Amino acid sequence: MANMEKTHLLGLFILIIVLVFLFTNFISAPPAKTTTPVCGNGIREGTEQCDDKNTRNGDGCSSTCRNETPVKVPLPMPTPLPPPAAVCGNGVVEAGEACDDGNTDNSDVCTTTCQVSSCRDTDPTNDINVGGTVTTSNGTYNDFCSSVGGSCSGTDPGDPSSCYYSSASSLGQYNCNFAGATILNRTTCPSGYSTFGPRCTYLNLSVLSARCIPTPVCGDGILETGEVCDDGNTVNGDACSSNCRCSDSDGGNNLTVGGSVTTIYDGISNDSCQTYNTNIINESICTSYSTYSSVNSTCPSGYVTQGPGCSISGTGPARCVPSLCIDSDSSDPFGSSLDTSYSTPGSVNASGATYSDYCDPSGTDVFETFCEGATHTEIDFSCVALGTGYRCLNSTSGIGYCGRG
Repeated sequence: MANMEKTHLLGLFILIIVLVFLFTNFISAPPAKTTTPVCGNGIREGTEQCDDKNTRNGDGCSSTCRNETPVKVPLPMPTPLPPPAAVCGNGVVEAGEACDDGNTDNSDVCTTTCQVSSCRDTDPTNDINVGGTVTTSNGTYNDFCSSVGGSCSGTDPGDPSSCYYSSASSLGQYNCNFAGATILNRTTCPSGYSTFGPRCTYLNLSVLSARCIPTPVCGDGILETGEVCDDGNTVNGDACSSNCRCSDSDGGNNLTVGGSVTTIYDGISNDSCQTYNTNIINESICTSYSTYSSVNSTCPSGYVTQGPGCSISGTGPARCVPSLCIDSDSSDPFGSSLDTSYSTPGSVNASGATYSDYCDPSGTDVFETFCEGATHTEIDFSCVALGTGYRCLNSTSGIGYCGRG
């Protein structure tokens, strides 16, 4: 009996302890307090993955406190140093420069301030051995020859005659200035040199600008600048003039040879016919200086002209050739002009055949034969044109002519 009571009391004690435990932890304890996370307060709460004390995106923790890939913010670039001041003439195009040719010469295409000039000078250094040309918006200016001490304003490239003289030994050179206009530099060729170009000591119209050349020695047999020929002597009348400035291909002026004259000043001039159907040659010859002239020379008896526009057509320089046609009643019997001797009986011998003047069947006209180059031709002439009573008559040898009867 006593044991049962003990067992009963122990069970009751255990029950009391369980009830106290349940009451203390589940029945009498107040409900747990819940807190809403605040993103941006620097405290990671609730479901927050991060909290960096701000609500900016792009810094690794978003505005909702979720992790994000951080964005790399580039560092600010350093402020560049200002470029060094441009130095005109150092050969390097720098800020503010349009050009830099390594110098500060205003006579070339780049000015002293390294700006492009409107003036162009092919010879900015005024080399006396180079014929220079200056080009501006106002025109083209070529280096030229003038008399020593002569005056020239150099303002009109189209009319520089005030300072141009033949045999001039002074060289006038144009330069560019800053404004692009031209100024003039004058110099005399040094000893042993002569001017070469238009109207210079040594004339040459084939070049535009004048320059200085070593003075050639005529007669040494060496062809030099300023000479058109050099036959080793200084004798006139042969193939090369005494000053070596004129050559004559037929130095003896042989009319049977088609010749030509060459000068620096005039170029080549061929022997030519004076007029069509004449037997006169314009023979080109050298003058005493460096040009040529023409001498009218008549072909010798039995010869006619041959060449462009001559009695007999041909090419190249004109010359006299043996005639193949002779007119017996012509004032120019070797076939160079029309026979007008209608009152004289005549005949033509062309290449061995004879052709006589003759009357037409009516007896009023005469057919006058004459030479034309190497062959014969004829013309119908009315005898009544010579006056009243004129008609065509036959000579005792049967040759027609105009007469009264």
